Amino acid sequence: MNNSVIHEVIDLWYDWPNGRNFNIIQHQLGNVLHDLEWNNGTSFFYTLDSFKTCSSVQFEVGILRPDWLDGATYLGQREADEFVCNVWEKADFITYFEDVVTKRPVLWIFYTGESN
Repeated sequence: MNNSVIHEVIDLWYDWPNGRNFNIIQHQLGNVLHDLEWNNGTSFFYTLDSFKTCSSVQFEVGILRPDWLDGATYLGQREADEFVCNVWEKADFITYFEDVVTKRPVLWIFYTGESN
């Protein structure tokens, strides 16, 4: 993830049948943050380093449904990060790029203009 100033590597596990998402976020030159998200909108953020931080947040929505792209506008194929991608835009909120071959996410551009 590149937020212009902050660089991170994020591993994401998506488990729709059990209603959860798990992110391991490695901050460049920093700590590793674990983010466990539930379908009921609850997220837990914690570290396993010497500080052992823990917090929770309640969001209005849970994790993405498998059909979250329903109603999106297909924009065709484009190259992103050296991948040929199918590209969709949804609700003027997000532009989503997926690898044509593997169907894996390559790039998300949110309305803020930040890439993830």
